Amino acid sequence: MSMSKEQLEQEIVEMRLAVIKEYMLKGILPLDDLVVSLNCVPVDCDTLDKCKCSGSVCGYPVAHF
Repeated sequence: MSMSKEQLEQEIVEMRLAVIKEYMLKGILPLDDLVVSLNCVPVDCDTLDKCKCSGSVCGYPVAHF
């Protein structure tokens, strides 16, 4: 069986998410290992006027960097 690179990548992502969900349901997921602080990145709130915006967040201040 052959599959494209994109299909393989999607399979890997889906398997990873399934493992994370299984660990969460079992209560053995170390949440600290899933969180990464980005302390060195300045974050502010601004509108998404400069971005291609869609949905309910358009025109509202949003954290970004």
